[in-house]
Amino acid sequence: MIKKNPDTTANMRKVVGTDMTRRRLVLASGVAMAAAVVGAPTVLRAANKPIVIGHQLDQTGILAVYAPWYDRAAKGAIDRINKAGGIDGRQVKYVVENTASKVDIGLAAIEKLVKREESDFILGALHSGIALGSTKVCKSLNTLYFSAAHAEEVTGSGGNRFVFRVSSQSESEGEATATKELTSELGSKWSIFYADYAWGQSHARVWRERLKRNGAEILSEVAMPLGASDLVPYLSKIHRDTQACVVALFASDAVGFIQQREALGFNFKLMGMQGLAAGIPPDVLKLAAGFYVPESLPRRLKDKDTPHNKLLRQTVLADENGKEIGGNQWLTESYYWVAWTHVNLIKKAVEASGWKSKADNLKMIEAMEGMKLEESDDFPQGSTTIRAADHQAFVDLHLTQIQSDGFAKVIRKLAPKQYPAPIDYRKETL
Repeated sequence: MIKKNPDTTANMRKVVGTDMTRRRLVLASGVAMAAAVVGAPTVLRAANKPIVIGHQLDQTGILAVYAPWYDRAAKGAIDRINKAGGIDGRQVKYVVENTASKVDIGLAAIEKLVKREESDFILGALHSGIALGSTKVCKSLNTLYFSAAHAEEVTGSGGNRFVFRVSSQSESEGEATATKELTSELGSKWSIFYADYAWGQSHARVWRERLKRNGAEILSEVAMPLGASDLVPYLSKIHRDTQACVVALFASDAVGFIQQREALGFNFKLMGMQGLAAGIPPDVLKLAAGFYVPESLPRRLKDKDTPHNKLLRQTVLADENGKEIGGNQWLTESYYWVAWTHVNLIKKAVEASGWKSKADNLKMIEAMEGMKLEESDDFPQGSTTIRAADHQAFVDLHLTQIQSDGFAKVIRKLAPKQYPAPIDYRKETL
């Protein structure tokens, strides 16, 4: 029988322990190296893969007339950026999903753009009902949303820190337009006629508040469902003593109002909202002669003849009068430029913040809060600043009046007036 040497056993334990330690070290080193091998390409992929901009676009339905112009503006801005080297050295991929101008389809479009197409940023729909639902979805998906909608609530009670907007909207338009000067010009007895959905309701509220503040009397308010073919039952509800009427309609509803109001022999003055004339040909707008309409970017080039505006119009194929070059469509004057500007804002903010992926969203948000946009090829509509609290920009407006030839004449320029911020998104915890 062989007697065990305690020293030998101890030595064996030491050796085994050392081997186990070495094995663990080798294993740990292998894991670390594997992580590095996996992690390094991930970082490289984030730096080299295209930045994806998704467009939630109202290609069909009641707002379809706006879609080709928004699409050309977005696509044109992205093509221009890519030809110049991209955003921070990365090319930009552009993807589109149709909303059909319906809320449920519009919200599904966001999910597709973010989850299937891996969109980093979203250019939002014009439809205000879609926009108000999308702001919540985009926050839940950690995706920045650049809204084209004009209901004030999108950058107010219905928005959040992921939402930005460079266009005017109901509150800023009303603040600049619904003045004592206007009520003294048009009369003290008013009616309000509006599309019965988020955008129209927002304008009705804004004008109701400001007309009363200016001492005007509101004789009647009429809400009309979207897409009504026969407007006479609604038009007949407008009070006969009305001296001036606010009309918050757009697209086919605006055409219907213009064409059918004559049947009732109305002779009061008419104040349209931005968008009333958008996309409507002059031969139809002739019937709206006398209408006042605020516009952020007038239809005809001569009313803002700058090299920057010329570049934008050339890109979207609009001639000097606002007619489509080689086609029959007419410019959606105060709308289409927003897509161009939002794309260029994304570029400016990405490069200013050092954004690489959605992990850097907070840095990009903070860079845009209070960001100044100087009039240039990137921002042809004019200089503006994005208010830090509610992410709303304030742009110049032009009070126009539709003439007998169907074109709008600029009456005067309206400097942007800031109303108190209704909310401060910077207080949100992300």
